[in-house]
Amino acid sequence: MVRVFTTQTCGQCNTVKRFLEHKQIPYETVDITNDYERAVELQLKTGYVGVPVVEINESVFIKGYNPSAMMSALR
Repeated sequence: MVRVFTTQTCGQCNTVKRFLEHKQIPYETVDITNDYERAVELQLKTGYVGVPVVEINESVFIKGYNPSAMMSALR
């Protein structure tokens, strides 16, 4: 399972989503723009403050747009 944590104004988030769509990898978008609790939960879980954060299989967290890390984690 792949989840992309995003905000409404995040350009890199759109790049991540386009990459996943191009690779035909299904994903769920979690928009934390107005969800303070989810944003804090993400920060506590990962240590990351910004987005995008890609969660893979509930155990791998990748900050930013990193295609090679995403593909490695999905193998």
